Amino acid sequence: MTTLSGGGGLGASPAPRPMKRRLCGAKKRDGATCTMQAMKGQERCRMHGGKTPAHMAAAKRRLAEQAALRVVQREGIVPIGDPIEMLRQLSAEAVALKDFFNDRLKALEELRYQSGAGEQLRAEVALYERALDRSQRFLHDLARLGLDERTAKLDEAKVVLLVSVLERVLASPDLALDAGRQARGRELLAEALES
Repeated sequence: MTTLSGGGGLGASPAPRPMKRRLCGAKKRDGATCTMQAMKGQERCRMHGGKTPAHMAAAKRRLAEQAALRVVQREGIVPIGDPIEMLRQLSAEAVALKDFFNDRLKALEELRYQSGAGEQLRAEVALYERALDRSQRFLHDLARLGLDERTAKLDEAKVVLLVSVLERVLASPDLALDAGRQARGRELLAEALES
């Protein structure tokens, strides 16, 4: 079983460490250190900023990430076999998500003039724009890899290897082919490769 806490591999990122509940540690007005317990998922107590909406949202996100990490570690991680194929799949999912939100926006067009629909429209537009950005990023990464050129070079290398193997087979003493039959074999091979 592989864990996320590995050092550096291709695309590896350090796993977030679970935050332990600890003392707040903020400085009070009198200069003393606060001895209240920090709020769950945070570094400060409720009196020293832990209750602010931004800190509460960040704590929820950290706790959700830690819960997801525990599930992944418990279930085990399946290594990615072909990162290029995974990038293609992610690109396809991002484009499908973009298309989904585009359809949602078209369906919401009649709501535009109804009262109270503004927030829903803004949220749908934001989701669509985010999906557009992700699609563009994935497709740009795929284009930058130059997969078509690399695939063509690999195909050429495979053909060269195949031809050299077949030439050795034709020249093998086990087949006992005379020079004329070897030449005819090379001609047939060349014709097969051209078609």
